[in-house]
Amino acid sequence: GAGFVGVLLIVRPGFRELDWPLLLPVAGAILWGGYQILVRLCSRTDTPDTTLVWSAFVAFGATTLVGPWQWIWPDAKGWALLLAIALLGALAHYSLIKALDYAEAGAVQPYSYTLLVFVTILGVIVFGDIPDRWTLAGAAVIVASGLYTWHHERRADR
Repeated sequence: GAGFVGVLLIVRPGFRELDWPLLLPVAGAILWGGYQILVRLCSRTDTPDTTLVWSAFVAFGATTLVGPWQWIWPDAKGWALLLAIALLGALAHYSLIKALDYAEAGAVQPYSYTLLVFVTILGVIVFGDIPDRWTLAGAAVIVASGLYTWHHERRADR
């Protein structure tokens, strides 16, 4: 609940017209949570390598649905960047799969909040996007609610 309030602070639907693309991050968060749960379930029977390969097939299938209409052929530098993204993405997903093999998704999730920090820093460096105070406040609420839930669940487990 509180994390969604953080999302609303970032999106600020009362301050401008609510366009459907603003719902994409919410859909992404739901799908990401589902992905983590499925990976945890798969780790009971499959190896991390198998889970990674199946994840790649699903991602390939999903991007194939929209790719042909959005694809722009990259130059040599673009191909190098795509290769780097693919390798780093595979490493990140493999690391997540291994983490979910050892721990519940709820225990792993708080570490995902560091992504907000890194994405914000990269946004400033690469695109010159300076987050406004509402975005920073929303991000703080999201992180705080996640950390509170994590802390509360850890205390309940004891």
